[in-house]
Amino acid sequence: MMLLTMVSLAYSIGESNGTLDPWPTVIGGVIALIVLATFVYRTARWEVEDEPEYPVDQQLQRALAVVQLAMDNATRALEEFQRETAARRAALDVLIAQAEENRALAEIHEVDARKIDAILFKRSRGEAARQKRSQLVYFFGGLLASIPIGVVINLLTN
Repeated sequence: MMLLTMVSLAYSIGESNGTLDPWPTVIGGVIALIVLATFVYRTARWEVEDEPEYPVDQQLQRALAVVQLAMDNATRALEEFQRETAARRAALDVLIAQAEENRALAEIHEVDARKIDAILFKRSRGEAARQKRSQLVYFFGGLLASIPIGVVINLLTN
């Protein structure tokens, strides 16, 4: 990847005004090959120098120690996961209990709301009937009062 990046960088530097100058590309490629060869050589050398020869029993003991460490880490992670799961389960149980309580309260409030609605409907229906009666009384009262007043005005003007 690094080799490809260096070659493309050298290629883009060598490109000017639509003409291609091959020397920067060649020089970049040579530098990239040198860097790559050095990296491969050092990596191979480190792998050889990393592990001195130990007897088989010591190698097994080291491998067992690594496995034991991995198992300890896995155990700790599993215990932490179980604690987290238990905490989330408890929170979920609390939320479920609150939801059920809210649902029960909503049902109670719905019943109360229906009762209140029925009471208000009865009151508004009774109020409407009273207003209608009072309007009719005023209408007929005005009608009954206007007839004698009209007769009196006609007698006075003749």
